[in-house]
Amino acid sequence: MLTQREFAQLVDGPSVDREIDRLTKKGGGWLQAAQILSRRVNGTLDWEELGPSGSRYQIVGSRGEAVLFWDSHLKNRIVKLRGREENGYGTAGFGCILARNERGMIDYGPGTLEQAMERERLSWEHLGFGCVFEDVIGADVSGLLLAQAFISGFAPTEQEIRT
Repeated sequence: MLTQREFAQLVDGPSVDREIDRLTKKGGGWLQAAQILSRRVNGTLDWEELGPSGSRYQIVGSRGEAVLFWDSHLKNRIVKLRGREENGYGTAGFGCILARNERGMIDYGPGTLEQAMERERLSWEHLGFGCVFEDVIGADVSGLLLAQAFISGFAPTEQEIRT
């Protein structure tokens, strides 16, 4: 288990600030993305001071259910930070699951830590790939760190997608 302070010191604070500034300057709905990123990182870490430039984990972005960091020490993996709904993860929680919404319809719902780990196990079992457990943050488990090998690939063209 990492304390919030220990993980905060591993995060390249200036890279997080630059990403928040970049999103904010885009305006519109990007302002909300910047706010979510700030809540996800700072809320999970209880506003502990982030590490200096060059720290191990450099921000890649905040997408879907995770904040993504490049591991600058190993240089071949992405570390995913997931967390509690109240820290900016909303309906993603520790990882989205299918759940019934207030109208009884199937929708995305916030998963628990246990459900996130089960989902990764099922991904490995049925798809042959997924994330591996890295660590948890805080005694009350405010965050979950998963790691995934980074594979450099290419995006399909529009024509390939249509085909």
